[in-house]
Amino acid sequence: MVYARIQIARPPQGEGEAIPSSPQQIHGQGHQHHQHHGSSRLNGRLSVLDASVEQAAFDTVQLRFRGIILSSVGFNSAIEDIITLTDVKALSDFRPTTSSSNSSRTDSEKARHVDFYFQLPTNVSATDGTSRSLPLSTTIRGVTSASPRGGLNDYQVIRGDCEVSYWVEAQFRQAGREVGFLCEHVKISSLYPRLRVSLAKSLPLTMRAKPDLLARCRLQKSPALDVALYEPDIIIEHDATSGQRQITLPIAVTMDIQPPASGADSLDARQSFKCSVEAKWEVHTRFSTVAISTADRMPPGDTIYKMNTAPTQKHIILFRPLPLYDDQVSPGEKFRRLNSYVATSQLDLSVPDALSQPSLRWKHLTRTYMLQLSLHFHGLRGTPRYSLCKQIPLSVSADESKVGEVQKNEAIVSISEANNIPDVEGDVHDMTTLRHIRTQSTRTPPPPYFR
Repeated sequence: MVYARIQIARPPQGEGEAIPSSPQQIHGQGHQHHQHHGSSRLNGRLSVLDASVEQAAFDTVQLRFRGIILSSVGFNSAIEDIITLTDVKALSDFRPTTSSSNSSRTDSEKARHVDFYFQLPTNVSATDGTSRSLPLSTTIRGVTSASPRGGLNDYQVIRGDCEVSYWVEAQFRQAGREVGFLCEHVKISSLYPRLRVSLAKSLPLTMRAKPDLLARCRLQKSPALDVALYEPDIIIEHDATSGQRQITLPIAVTMDIQPPASGADSLDARQSFKCSVEAKWEVHTRFSTVAISTADRMPPGDTIYKMNTAPTQKHIILFRPLPLYDDQVSPGEKFRRLNSYVATSQLDLSVPDALSQPSLRWKHLTRTYMLQLSLHFHGLRGTPRYSLCKQIPLSVSADESKVGEVQKNEAIVSISEANNIPDVEGDVHDMTTLRHIRTQSTRTPPPPYFR
């Protein structure tokens, strides 16, 4: 019989060398190798009683860090493996604790331990070869409706939930036979200190603003006003003054300058104008017991869709025209710019806490982001008022340009036990008895609360 305990701790900030460990094997569904670029370290300690080591109750311990997506809708459920990290420890790797409190205990209470760690990747390679971001620990609940067979207006309410869960498990073996099993739940609440936001569609994203209703009722021909977002990648920065995360969106407007009609005011290409902006972040989440396709519509009764919105942000920005330098443009470009109005500005938006992980596209769970922009242009003399309302799809990914610097200066992984692992192993009553479990040819099953 083996008495053991698993402890998980967050690495302290500025930690240097890693705990010595044997090489890890990274497996996904179907034992496919995961490839990753940036990663974060998860430290742990496995403790067993001296009696279990002296009696050679086991010869090796296989440690695994596992993660799954458990989706349940109605009476149907599905499990998707997302990551498995493996490490193996031998009986000789367990060392006695050198603390004074451990030496004062009786021989039956003394414990030995071995330290281990796992490098958590931010991106893993799925069975189809695509790279997918590792989701954070979460539980999502929602409802959907479906029309029963033979019914026309009688809709049935179906409830469902989706859980992303991680744990560390230890499998004790003796001569290749399993003699004990232990697991410890791990909550990963923060893995991406730096995120990159990009437009999901092609660049630049050009949108046509509409003149006000009065100009359209008069059948007045108004010059076309185009709004463009032209930045390919935008980093979510941390504002030291406000303590919040924010992004900066560069915006440009272009308008063809038409000859003014009789009695109408002419447009001065040197003037600036204001724009009232209302922005709102949206988080769209879908989970299902069947494979989620790329199509927007899924069969009712199998998929639950949820949308969360952040509070609306209101700003007033100023557009300034671009200067025209005679010695820097060709004659043809100068003629084109003399007949068009071009102005630029930037919009600073705070990023809500809901946008804390990349866009997700797994088999049973997807997570996408939208930015709803409402622009109202006013103060541009010689033109009517313009407005624009657009829902912009966004693609969010992990920024790996400063992974090494982030790992050194910031604590990335937040887990259930945040304290450092002490040298004192605790009382013998804290140890968990590991009973013999029959060895199976399949993979180790999930923890009891998933069975």
